[in-house]
Amino acid sequence: MKRTPRTTSKQIKLIPGEFDDLDIAVSRKRLTDEELFGQQCRSAGLPLATPQLYFAQAIGRKWRFDWAFCEYRLAVEIDGVVVRRIGGQLVVMGGHASIEGIRANQEKGNTAIELGWQVLHFLQSDVSRKVAIEKTIRVLARKGWIRGTNTGG
Repeated sequence: MKRTPRTTSKQIKLIPGEFDDLDIAVSRKRLTDEELFGQQCRSAGLPLATPQLYFAQAIGRKWRFDWAFCEYRLAVEIDGVVVRRIGGQLVVMGGHASIEGIRANQEKGNTAIELGWQVLHFLQSDVSRKVAIEKTIRVLARKGWIRGTNTGG
């Protein structure tokens, strides 16, 4: 078995500008879908959105919204699911896919409505396809937000 010599970062000498033509995204960490949605909100000039807002502390619950437009009582939840092919069948996995997870989400969602919130739910793929941001813009507009009147986002 032939051994390949190990290379350490001290052995690599980079010439300034040598890799300028490479895609910068390669060196950056991949954004989570929640981070990407936040970036899309800022790019669209939406009103201030609070990430990971605890919305039910007054009733003793530690539930959080992924994103909340508090001024408009609009929350956005990005539901993570994993789909795998097992034994030739597609199987949905993740916290949102089990009976317990579905019940917990229903309780959280129903309580949010009881507390005066409107909640939009999206799949992770809806964020990258910009379905989530487009729907959020439309709902905010129906709630009175006018593009160009950003209140801090």
